[in-house]
Formats: sequence, structure tokens, C-alpha cells
Amino acid sequence: MEIVKITQSDSEVLKNLMSMYLHDMSEFAGFLRLDRNGSYKYQNLRYYWEKEGLSAYLIKIESEVAGFILSNRKPFIPDDCDISIQEFFILKKYRGKGYGKKAALEFLRLFPGKYYIAQLVNNKPAIEFWRSVYKSIGLDYEEREEVDSRIKILTQRFTI
Repeated sequence: MEIVKITQSDSEVLKNLMSMYLHDMSEFAGFLRLDRNGSYKYQNLRYYWEKEGLSAYLIKIESEVAGFILSNRKPFIPDDCDISIQEFFILKKYRGKGYGKKAALEFLRLFPGKYYIAQLVNNKPAIEFWRSVYKSIGLDYEEREEVDSRIKILTQRFTI
């Protein structure tokens, strides 16, 4: 498995994966809407190549794309944190096999610091996933419910 930074030349790959991710998220995020072409679009995805502090990574398994991670740094995260995992996605064919956990742990290993991670409060699979990641390495974290742009989220903060 490897975590590979996505360059602008690979932006189409991320755009296609993002539509699948948002399709999955629509189960938990009633505010998501298809565009007139029948796709889900991530607002301002291009910023991940245009703005300092935003980074996009592909998750690859045996050189095949298996998902992505969008990561934010200041000024896009709370002041008391260094890094966040903004979005995390594993293709369905790789789910339930430990690849997501391996990818998350590899990302944490590659980018130590004070983390901020959030999930929609009704996205129980994501909450359980992140809690299992933390438990697997005995990580102490602070968890609380918050409201961000009128959306209820569950956040975790910790240091790697």
C-alpha cells in the first residue's frame, strides 16, 4: 500500500472518485444533491492544487487506485491543530479487508502532528472506523459533538 500525493495532472481521477464518495455520503448527508448531469460535485475541489494548506492523496494497493485522502492545514483548520483529514474514501471492493485502517495509519505515520478529524454524527460506519483506528494503536483522543455550518459533527482531536 502507498499514499501518493495527487498532482493537478491526476485531478480527473480524484474528481471521479469524489463523485463515488459523495454518492456514498448522500446516505448520511441529505444536503447533497446531484448536478444536472447526474453527478455529485465537490465544491472547489480545484483548491487542492491552488491553495497552500490543502493536499490530496491517492491510496494505492498494488499500484491500483483504492481511494483518496484530502488533508487540510492552516488556515483551513482550527488554530490549535496542525492537520486534519478532511475526507477519506476507500472503494467498496477494498472495504472490510483492513486496507482503510492501514491507509489511515500510514497517513498518520507520514504526517505526525496535532490532528482534527470529524464525521457527520449520523455516519455511524465512519465513526466506528475512526474509533477502531485509534483503538488499534492505543491512541488517546478527545471527542465531542459540534456544529459546523449548521451540520452536526463528531470531532476527534489527538496528537501523533
